[in-house]
Amino acid sequence: MKKEVVIIAGICYPISSASGSIALKCADYIHDVCNIRLISLQEGNNVANGMSYRNVSIHTLTQWRLRLAQLSEKGIINSSKLKSRFFKCANYILRIIGRIQSMLFTVDNCWWYKKKAYKQLEKLNKEQKIDIILSISAPIESHYAAKKFKERHPEVRWVTYWTDLFAAKINRRNIFINLDKMKKMEFDILKSSDYILATEEVFEIFNERANNYVANKISAIPYIFKQEVLNRDNYVPITNDEPIRCVYMGSFYRDIRNPEFMLKFFTALEKPYILDLYTTGNCADIVHKYATKSNGRITEHGLVSAEQLDDIMSKAHILINIENAVPTCIPSKLFELMSYRKPIINFKHKNQNYDVLHDYPCTLNIIIGDDIESTINSFNRYFEEAQSFNQVSSQYILNHYNNHMESHVINIFRNIIYNL
Repeated sequence: MKKEVVIIAGICYPISSASGSIALKCADYIHDVCNIRLISLQEGNNVANGMSYRNVSIHTLTQWRLRLAQLSEKGIINSSKLKSRFFKCANYILRIIGRIQSMLFTVDNCWWYKKKAYKQLEKLNKEQKIDIILSISAPIESHYAAKKFKERHPEVRWVTYWTDLFAAKINRRNIFINLDKMKKMEFDILKSSDYILATEEVFEIFNERANNYVANKISAIPYIFKQEVLNRDNYVPITNDEPIRCVYMGSFYRDIRNPEFMLKFFTALEKPYILDLYTTGNCADIVHKYATKSNGRITEHGLVSAEQLDDIMSKAHILINIENAVPTCIPSKLFELMSYRKPIINFKHKNQNYDVLHDYPCTLNIIIGDDIESTINSFNRYFEEAQSFNQVSSQYILNHYNNHMESHVINIFRNIIYNL
């Protein structure tokens, strides 16, 4: 008899956030032995109430401020100059409201999700009794909704999946909740859960902070390559006959992954290029400012489906990454970028470097905040190298990143779910 599993995560449909992508991957790993229902944040007008999508039944949740924020971000990108100013103003007001709310009343801007996700859990449990809950952060509210449900239904097994720390200085917004209080909140979730999954960096910190409570119920889950992409020929030669096509995909956040320096660099670049941005977040005004200055070289697209993005990335010459300002939070998309075996430009913070790219050939590391002229000189030298570069071999990836292959992670995850 199949187990009934409910996953709670960020945005999953029709586009995915980092936690949403992990949720769908987890569903892929166990759909043959489990019935899976998924609670997620709603993206735009894409309502899903039990819709079947990629081996799961999806239930989306939203709130007025999230909806308005998403509409204003899209309005900045897609509207005329006059309307764009209106949406920028609306977006600014919404950010101020969210900041005041999180400073005084809540932990962050997504606190409403805890209540709505919990209610959805109760509803789903009435329809079909839940055996296992897998909550994935961010947002942290995924865990809090699951924790409340677990307290009322102790027979349900609860697994938490952490892609980054909650108790980190950069996440502190409420003036009445200090870092020690955040650590206690984080610890309460770890202590209450039946099993813990975490990225390798977070795994090490949890073992330091709460070893006595997590030692026997935690596993590290490495980020993985996209196997279907890795085994495919994605080579696109870089020539002087056409602009260099660069692609960035993912979210921009002012405090964590701010695009301003990267955009300033590309605006100053003289070589013919096209920079396509497939992104969301709270930096639409910054992106729009530099896109306007770029004479059509920088283009904002918003997020697209995984299938569309795969085709776009395959046709790119160079892929772009911006490191997180949080040193314990490695962007999961780094492994997705490396799956295409193309040259990568990595914008990194000073005194911070992810070992992930250390062994990856044809990487250009640009320090955020460095002199623009010197970074352009570095790029020009890198461009000459990239022109003679074919692509990283699949065998090289297997040799250097063997623990990040999907088969390795599937075995870990399935064993945990089977034995709960």
